[in-house]
Parts: sequence; structure tokens; C-alpha cells
Amino acid sequence: MQKVVKQGLVKLDTDENPFHIMSLHHAIYAVGSVAKGTKPFFVAVVLNGDTKGFPVHSGTIGGWEDSFITTLQLTLMVMDATPQSEILKDAARFMFQRLVPAVGKAILPMLAPSVVRLLRDAQMRDIIDFVPLLSQLIFRFKVSPL
Repeated sequence: MQKVVKQGLVKLDTDENPFHIMSLHHAIYAVGSVAKGTKPFFVAVVLNGDTKGFPVHSGTIGGWEDSFITTLQLTLMVMDATPQSEILKDAARFMFQRLVPAVGKAILPMLAPSVVRLLRDAQMRDIIDFVPLLSQLIFRFKVSPL
């Protein structure tokens, strides 16, 4: 992905032959699919001997977390290089939705830049497609009152 963006290969694509755009699309979708197959493991928070039943994300089995975050950063670079590409926005949204449960709170620093790119020049369809992701984020990271 990095090579395609840095060398500007996406500029060589035409409407009839979007080879590099489709290659990036497939790579982003593949990462999302792999993320779906990883499950985070949890450790209980112990407060004064009581876990209160709240699990805390402590990483993914196999140490994929750093790789997923790096790939998300590359995906943001791809979206910067191809801001008009709806197909890449769709793939990035797919991957982001799959990464949320896979990496947990580690995705929070990437939240604002990701949302900015996903909603850049947004049409009504983009907003409609973004709502389930927003709902997922709210549910996943809500803080319950004490």
C-alpha cells in the first residue's frame, strides 16, 4: 500500500482500468477480514479486590494490534492520496469496523483522523454508511456512570 501511494501509481489508473485502486481496495478488505478473525483477550480490572465484572482489553492474541494500527495509518495515507475514491472509502469503513473489536482502546487515538477522512466530501450515502460505525463506537466505548 505504501509503495502504491508514495510512487503515485494510483494516478496511472483510468476508469476503464483501475488496477491500483482495486489492489488497494482488496488489501484493505483483506486486513479487515483478518481483523474479524482475531479476538481480543481480556483481563479483569481489580478494584479493592472486586472486579465489578468489567473486562479491560489487553491486546489481541498473537500480537496483531500494532500491525493493525500501522495498517490503519497506511489506509489513512491512501485516503489522503485518493480523496475522491468511493470504493476506497467503503473499504476503509469496512476495515475500521472490523478493527474496533480487534484492537479495542488502541484505536481511540486514530479515531479522529479516521472519521475526518471517512466523512471528507461526504454525500448522503456516506453519512448513512457511517451511522452503524458511529453506533458501534458509542456502544463499544461508552462509559457507565458510577
